[in-house]
Amino acid sequence: MISDQLETLLKLHATLSPPLISLLNPPASEAAIKAAENELQIDFPSELKELLLFANGQPYLSEELSPFIPGFRFADTGWRGRASYGWLLSIEDIVSWVQHKRDLYPTYLESTDETFEITGPVQFHDRFIDFTASENSDNLLLDLNPASGGHVGQVVMMNTQPCHLAVLAPSLGVFLDMLIDGFRTGRFLPFGEEEGTPAWWDGGWED
Repeated sequence: MISDQLETLLKLHATLSPPLISLLNPPASEAAIKAAENELQIDFPSELKELLLFANGQPYLSEELSPFIPGFRFADTGWRGRASYGWLLSIEDIVSWVQHKRDLYPTYLESTDETFEITGPVQFHDRFIDFTASENSDNLLLDLNPASGGHVGQVVMMNTQPCHLAVLAPSLGVFLDMLIDGFRTGRFLPFGEEEGTPAWWDGGWED
């Protein structure tokens, strides 16, 4: 269950030295989730609904709180192989970010300078659902239209400076298990030891 994984991550955050203070918002309502789906004209993956019913995101860019998702390296390709730490988005922010991406989609299609580098079975389209935000040009999304060999609901990093799409895990549940394993095995650095980033994943997620 996604809720069990989130509970586990919160407990693991508290064991770090110094601890990660990643306070989450109260749960969203099923009515709010349905309204967001109607507004965006998409069905949220069941795992995203479970996440939102556990916590409707978290306070974003708070100086007193830590982002829930650590920064990590997913491929040994320099900064192109790294993802920034991320705050979980609320339903309201998910709607805003998805609509913003849709507005930008035609611009990227028309521009010859904005070709996305691809890592894994993913393609550029307008059927992503953002679920995190960062202070940088990348965030994490759930993919509703994967390329051949991919999975609906797979976790994808999108970076727009430079343009890069990378599959990180086949599902949100698998992604959270990877984070749990990383904290339990000491692969993450304490917050603040790597240029303000909570952690770096000390290994690849490439197949």
